[in-house]
Amino acid sequence: MGARRTGLSPELIIHPGETIADLLAERGMSQKELAARTGMAPSFISNVINGKKGISGNFAYALECAFGVPKTFWLNLQANYEAEILDASEGGTITDEERSIAREMGDSIRELRENGEILPEERVEEIVPFLRRKFHVSNLAYLGRLRRKGFTGQPQA
Repeated sequence: MGARRTGLSPELIIHPGETIADLLAERGMSQKELAARTGMAPSFISNVINGKKGISGNFAYALECAFGVPKTFWLNLQANYEAEILDASEGGTITDEERSIAREMGDSIRELRENGEILPEERVEEIVPFLRRKFHVSNLAYLGRLRRKGFTGQPQA
C-alpha cells in the first residue's frame, strides 16, 4: 500500500500556462491576439504562459470564450497544478518538532510498516505527511492538543 505521494518533482509539474501556449500554437494565434480576445493585457498573458501568474475565475471565463474550452477545465487545471505543487513541497514543511514526534512514534511506525502502510525505504519526509493524513492533523504537534482537549477518533464527516 505505502504512503500516497505524487512522486513528481516541482520541475516536472506543468503550469496551466503551458496548455495555453500549446493551444495558441495549435490555432496559430499570438499572445497579442489572445490578449485582445480576452480583454487582458499582453503582459498578463505572457506572465500566465511563463508560469508567473495563475488562472482566475474571470480569466477562465475569458479563455472559455476565446478557445471554446470550458472554464471548468481551466479552473481544474489551475487547482490541480496548485495541489501538485503542494504535494511536491510537503516534505519541506516538516518542523523539527514533527521529526522528534515521528522518532517517538517508532513502535507505531514499525507496525505501519509491517501492515504495508509505510514502505521500508520511506524517510521522515515521506512518513510525516502520511502520518498527518492518517491522524487528520496538519502538523503532528497538534496530536497533543487534541488529546489534552479530549478529542479522540476520526473527525466527523
